Amino acid sequence: MSCLTCPTPVPIVSLRIAKLTASLIPQDKRLKVMYHALEWLVTRHEGLTLYLGVNGRNYTNDEKVAISKELGTVQVLSCPFLEGDNCILDRLPPAYTLANECGKSPYLWLPTAMAKLVDEDTLREVVNRKEVADAKVAMLTRFEAL
Repeated sequence: MSCLTCPTPVPIVSLRIAKLTASLIPQDKRLKVMYHALEWLVTRHEGLTLYLGVNGRNYTNDEKVAISKELGTVQVLSCPFLEGDNCILDRLPPAYTLANECGKSPYLWLPTAMAKLVDEDTLREVVNRKEVADAKVAMLTRFEAL
């Protein structure tokens, strides 16, 4: 299930839109956003098997192929920011549309981007401990974002 703003259950956003979204989060909501993002990241969802602890784009070709097979699983997961019919982020900025995002790489899953921007050290720590599926933290290309 996705909210009215996002085109998919867990949207893929450019780092540009993620930074804008993070800047709009009131200080009193930042901890809640981080909690929801980290909970989604460390949950061992069925169908995700790669936990190599490599963050970003430092993957071998074989790892990239394996991760790409798991992206469809991540894409249909429920968004951690959706509570009932409301998004705790309030909404993505009006500039967010798939058309506007074209060419604005790098791309990340929204929960990963929010964790990275709100508390990158904690994100790095759970990734290094191999608690997060690589398909959730891999930088994505525009092709994968579509």
